[in-house]
Amino acid sequence: MSAIVTNIRIKGGGAYYLVSRSLGPEIGGAIGVSLFFAQAFSIAFYIIGFTKALALFEPFSAIDPVALNMGTLLVLTVLAIFSANIAIKAQFLIFVLLFAAIGSFVLGNLAFDATPVLVGDFRNGDFWKSFAIFFPAATGIFAGLSLSGDLKEPHKNLPRGTIASVIVTGLVYLVLAVIFSANHSPALLVSDDTLMQTSAAVPELVIIGVFAATISSAIGMLLAAPRTLQALSGDGMAPGVFARGSGPANEPRLAMLVSVLLAAT
Repeated sequence: MSAIVTNIRIKGGGAYYLVSRSLGPEIGGAIGVSLFFAQAFSIAFYIIGFTKALALFEPFSAIDPVALNMGTLLVLTVLAIFSANIAIKAQFLIFVLLFAAIGSFVLGNLAFDATPVLVGDFRNGDFWKSFAIFFPAATGIFAGLSLSGDLKEPHKNLPRGTIASVIVTGLVYLVLAVIFSANHSPALLVSDDTLMQTSAAVPELVIIGVFAATISSAIGMLLAAPRTLQALSGDGMAPGVFARGSGPANEPRLAMLVSVLLAAT
């Protein structure tokens, strides 16, 4: 990705734009259509993850889950449809909440009561469950690419941002793994899936971190899906009406509506 964006003039469309300009419209279109639907449907999954955690607290636990999901989708849509800048600025607050959650866990596990076991006996563990946890955690790094058309200098911003994200998240995961191993036995790590929350200095911050992570991903996909559809339309891979934008930032509001309707289904 870094090699491509530093060698061509980048416009909107994110991954679809890069693939279609590198491998041709046939391959780019096939991947772009699949990518759009994946992004649109993932909005719903992230919102469900957010409301599942939100329903642990009063008064949200008394609200019908479907109504809570639809209400969250409506609020995020209003936030994203008027200005991508507002939605992007909201990510800074989310970033602070995420690091507060991680910091709470680190502070609650400074005792190092157990002997570190970096290579434990996890034969009874499930590789695919672990993969399912880590895979979506890494896909957020790619979300910035979807906003390629909104960046001032994408040929500089995308490589720097992506590489920095990979380095920072990699270090965070490694540090958390070492802290887990230094405080808890392999058997406990396998059996207790709430350990990060229960062992944190402020357990509530971990729940807030779940809120922040899921809502951040939902906002990211809510911004990404319409821009992918807009780029597809501009290349004739989808109905041309979706290529229309609004305002000086060329906001894809009609494409946004389609993305929201798909997520709502």
